[in-house]
Amino acid sequence: MILVIGEILFDVFPNYRSLGGAPFNFAYHLKNFGFDVRFISRIGIDDAGKEIMHKLELSRFNLDDLQIDEDHPTGSVNVHLDENGEPKFDIISGVAYDYIEFIPKYHSNLIDAARMIYFGSLVQRSEAGHKNLQTFIARNSSDSIHFYDINLRPGCYNVDIIKKSLIKTDILKLSTDELEKLKQLRSKKWTMMSLSPGSAKLKVQYRILHPFTNPSKPFLRTRKVMSSQKYHIQMYSIHGLLRAENMQLGHDADTGGQIKYVVELCKALSQSENVKRVEL
Repeated sequence: MILVIGEILFDVFPNYRSLGGAPFNFAYHLKNFGFDVRFISRIGIDDAGKEIMHKLELSRFNLDDLQIDEDHPTGSVNVHLDENGEPKFDIISGVAYDYIEFIPKYHSNLIDAARMIYFGSLVQRSEAGHKNLQTFIARNSSDSIHFYDINLRPGCYNVDIIKKSLIKTDILKLSTDELEKLKQLRSKKWTMMSLSPGSAKLKVQYRILHPFTNPSKPFLRTRKVMSSQKYHIQMYSIHGLLRAENMQLGHDADTGGQIKYVVELCKALSQSENVKRVEL
């Protein structure tokens, strides 16, 4: 089972609103792919919260995992376009997902059963949210994997959030822009991904050097794929608005960075002598 903890919210545009939140998107698409997913979040008792509950029920999520907050509204992000047509985001604070509670009697069993736990930074921006999320990830079994989608939103993170989260991280997802921000926070060497082509193998190496721990003992995951054949790689993006140049969304931290990340990964893979073709 994959346990996802974090925000679910509405992106509010001038003429419509769309359900979102990186953790919810992650959980929703994995569930559609057939994975066993549990999604822990928190909503208000307002109309937006009722709509979210209805949508999650239709998607066959376990509604017992959805907390109801009587004091705070359902999360939302106001989206507007500036004079150049670029989207700007106002992430409303003091909302329900800032107060996701850890309930030992209920959540301990979920954590014990989870093979992977997904979490991000935004849900930790409040003091209560940070404390409770850290409680979730501190109680996991040694066999489960921690997936940290760092997702750095302006004004919604600090060094302490990143430091404590990275210490518990097995897999780190970040964009190149977010990597630059981490470099600025601590001026030590970081490597997100390096490709080392060989005559008969493609070696993809994921290395995360925690700048807050002993740099001589970095976290390291390496996967080697041995083959004498060249690879034809197909990648699928579920973010939408995909284009290689002049990206409207997904090109910086304010717009998620997902599209830029996927395009750059494809370009990097295509440079390997063991890769014949990359399709996106």
